[in-house]
Amino acid sequence: MSFIARLKKKAAATPTGTGARNSGPKSLLLRERLVLFAWVGAGFALLRLLIHTITSCDCAPAVMELFFENPEPIFMTLVVAGGFLLMGAIAKWVPLSRRGLSWLDRVGILGTMAGAPALACLLDLGEYHSTQPVFAVILIIMWRASIVPSHALNTLGLSALLALLSQAPAFFFRHAEAEAVLPYATRISWLVVAILIAATTSGVIYRLHRRSRAAEALGQYTLEKKLGSGGMGDVFLARHALMCRPV
Repeated sequence: MSFIARLKKKAAATPTGTGARNSGPKSLLLRERLVLFAWVGAGFALLRLLIHTITSCDCAPAVMELFFENPEPIFMTLVVAGGFLLMGAIAKWVPLSRRGLSWLDRVGILGTMAGAPALACLLDLGEYHSTQPVFAVILIIMWRASIVPSHALNTLGLSALLALLSQAPAFFFRHAEAEAVLPYATRISWLVVAILIAATTSGVIYRLHRRSRAAEALGQYTLEKKLGSGGMGDVFLARHALMCRPV
């Protein structure tokens, strides 16, 4: 058996190999970006709720009265904020693999952004304004493209599905649809432009990230961080490609 074959067998038999792969540079980067994306998304939603409350009522006791008069926007905002907080907590504290984090990215965004208007319509909380999710979806699409490392095709598919699901309640629950501020053609055109921009941005960032990782690779080793320097040279922490652990 050759030396390379023995290394592969040892890495496969080592219990820490799987954990090391799950905590590799790509997994750690994806985990950090998902946490940042989800918690900032929740912050955006709560900020929107605060602005909506301030501009809709004159005093703090009127918040409950505002909720009972038109609970739909407040309910949707709270569902979106809760969904993003849950997504960020799972990404931060649940030891998921890179594939698991990728699925959390897709399911978390789609479930949060599409589930909020669907629940609002199913519970019949008032008139459904299908124009509002357009701006929220555009903001989320742009924010994800600039933060979460993803291939352009993945971003394109996820963004298109998210835009489609955000407008679905307007077709299935027309009895709850309020008077549209923007025509359907205008909304669709805005969403298409946002999706194309997001896919292009995500593709450029993804390629730059891969090039930077390739520039840090030395044979079977990938440099992670600098530990120190001295008269004989510099010392770096690296990760071996076959053993899947830092050296």
